[in-house]
Amino acid sequence: MKKLNKLISQVGLTPPIPGLLLLGTALLGVWHATFSYKWDSGLALWAWGLAVLYPFYARDTAELSRWQCPQKCSQVVAWALLALSAILIFTGPKLLILPVLLAAGVFFFGNLKLGIYGAGAILVWTIILPQAEYLQHLISLPMRIMSAGFSSEILNLFGYDSIAEQTGVNIDGRMIAITAACSGIEQLEAMLFICWILSFSMQFRPLFQLLHFFTLLPILLLSNTIRLVITLIGIQTAGDIFLSDTIHTSLGFGMVLLSILLFVGIGNLFPKKPIQNKTV
Repeated sequence: MKKLNKLISQVGLTPPIPGLLLLGTALLGVWHATFSYKWDSGLALWAWGLAVLYPFYARDTAELSRWQCPQKCSQVVAWALLALSAILIFTGPKLLILPVLLAAGVFFFGNLKLGIYGAGAILVWTIILPQAEYLQHLISLPMRIMSAGFSSEILNLFGYDSIAEQTGVNIDGRMIAITAACSGIEQLEAMLFICWILSFSMQFRPLFQLLHFFTLLPILLLSNTIRLVITLIGIQTAGDIFLSDTIHTSLGFGMVLLSILLFVGIGNLFPKKPIQNKTV
């Protein structure tokens, strides 16, 4: 509770104009999440936008106070973004104009670090969240193809006659289709928030934090492949009962738990912050 109160108090240190811009963008994200094709997926992505800002506000109060005033470098970035928005008016996707203008405002009236993290949150709330359905289909297709290929190879190691055919697995003459729900994309949306917080809590350098976070996708691919192999072997041994919602949901929860454990395990492999010996 103390940490939450401290975090809220540090949010209050946000410069007024960038704070209002981020608040307005967050409310716009709430609107997109409310009327998205899946409200739970929209809510997960909206929470990820909040999580993007977490590393900035997790700093010490004294360090945040030093970043209160605008900086020349951040204002240079703001002018560059304004120039980019002018170019986008005449050429380029109009979808980018609003987020670029909002990010320019945060950079100009805020500072460089707030601008970087704020631009990330704006990107989530104004581009990724409204385009979530399109992006889900875009990402889920290669994940389905790779999951089918990996599952087929593992099944062959267990002695099954299996071959991957696009987004399906032909096992012992029976074709099992891997749908979008079985691709792991829904788990990816739910874990973006969790793993972003974990990566920035476990690592002390920004590069390590980002590298750790980007291991999420291959980890989910591995966990989902294990889930598919268990499901396909279960279908061959116990029948279609393994296609029931109860077992399917249970294996989904198991996949999320395994992914989190693997994510934390990989995070422990990164270099740790050296302990400084205090001298009297």
